[in-house]
Amino acid sequence: MTPAPASPARRAGIDPEELELAGRTSGLLYALGGVTLALLPVLPGVTHAHRGVLWGLAVAAFLWGVCQAALIDWRRTPWWLIHISNVASLVLIAVAVASSGGGRSPAWVFVFLVAMPAAYFYAPPIAAAYLAGCVAVNASVLLYDPSVLHRYLLAQLVIAVPCYLALGAATLAGKQLLRGLRRRSEELAAEQGALRRVATAIAGGGSPEQLYELVSAEAGGLLGAGAAGILRIDDPRHTTVMGSWADRPGGRYEAGTVVPIRPGSDVEQAIATREPVRIVAHAAGSPVDRLGYRASIVAPVVLADRMWGVLAVTALAARRLHTDDERRLTEFANLLEVAITSIEDRSKLLAQASSDALTGLANHRTLRDRLDAATVRCSREGGALSLAVIDIDYFKQINDAGGHEAGDEMLMRMAGCLSALAGPDDILARVGGDEFAWVLPQNTRDQALVAIERARRAIADASLPMGPITVSAGICDTSAAHDPADLLRRAHRALYWSKQRGRDQAWVYDPIVAEEFSAG
Repeated sequence: MTPAPASPARRAGIDPEELELAGRTSGLLYALGGVTLALLPVLPGVTHAHRGVLWGLAVAAFLWGVCQAALIDWRRTPWWLIHISNVASLVLIAVAVASSGGGRSPAWVFVFLVAMPAAYFYAPPIAAAYLAGCVAVNASVLLYDPSVLHRYLLAQLVIAVPCYLALGAATLAGKQLLRGLRRRSEELAAEQGALRRVATAIAGGGSPEQLYELVSAEAGGLLGAGAAGILRIDDPRHTTVMGSWADRPGGRYEAGTVVPIRPGSDVEQAIATREPVRIVAHAAGSPVDRLGYRASIVAPVVLADRMWGVLAVTALAARRLHTDDERRLTEFANLLEVAITSIEDRSKLLAQASSDALTGLANHRTLRDRLDAATVRCSREGGALSLAVIDIDYFKQINDAGGHEAGDEMLMRMAGCLSALAGPDDILARVGGDEFAWVLPQNTRDQALVAIERARRAIADASLPMGPITVSAGICDTSAAHDPADLLRRAHRALYWSKQRGRDQAWVYDPIVAEEFSAG
């Protein structure tokens, strides 16, 4: 990326937001200097041989001061104008000193009107250059009257030079303190703003993946990093990316990626010490290097005194991440405790609301939502989709004989058998007491029948304390119904045929068979 050009204020060695204030202040001091300079020719003890020159300088200084303070738009003015004005003021003071008595002139005091704003507004190197210019104005008398060194100038320099240095040092120190306090307040405001946006997103009901991605983006934005991510500790050797953000494609690991904890890595150190770890140059082949970054900071995330994971930011160059950023990232990670706890609690509630508590499969409501989406996708992409409804034979008698614990054991075993046989895109759900649904995308009814028969045999062969069990099933595919509700209703009808024909079998819904059953 090509760096953005420096603003005029930056090139002038001054904070952009202070350029206008500096210009206005300089104008007021110019005007004040012009008014007081006009009084020199009439004051006793001042050489009056060059009154016209002094009054001319006074008028020029006053008029230029009014222009600076009231007429110039410093936000659009070239950066060098304020320096020309300041240098001109030093020259004007030197001429005023020479025109009002040289080494005996009180006009040398005007240099403080340059030294004070220079020390306050400008960067230290530029401020030091102006303070040196003030000393040069005092010493300029030697250019035309060397004798004053023994009469007036030596004492004046002995007093003035330390005063300039003390004034400049005190002003610079005070300004640096104010800048530090302002920077810290801005950092706190940024951190609080980031947390407020995260809290708003949590309250708005975003998914956990979206919320963790938002947290990562906020962390990266706070530090001006190239990428950021939240990694949850799974075990002593592995973490999982919960959310990530990057300012360019390919610059992050997607949510769900398992990242090993390498021995001696920054992640391992942060976990072991619970302190932030900054790396300025990652080794080739490291997880950070594979993303194209060189530097990183990893801060531990501790929830209720438990090491939960780490918050990491990366950058293309070490200069983008500073030692102070370790503190900022750690403070942000500490503030995230409530947010991450809320996200986890929300994830648990969502899982509980969408799954069956006993088997862990999707519940009836979730089945309807996923079936709706699957049928839409099937219609868009083409191909078939089948839905099977499976029911345990004589479950009530088994449950009554063995008790609820035996019934629950049977349901969990059946869910396990179905899960072992289902494909990665299939949908399994418990939709009733002993009734399960199995959605098989890209499967015709014949293919679904083969899968169901395989499941029936696996369930019958399963070793259960209450003995072998059998199941009945009904199947319907999108050749017989396209609406999700119709699919489910007709699969139930086929299940009913299986029950009617003696159980322990699977039937496929067929319109002709449906007419025969209706006629019978």
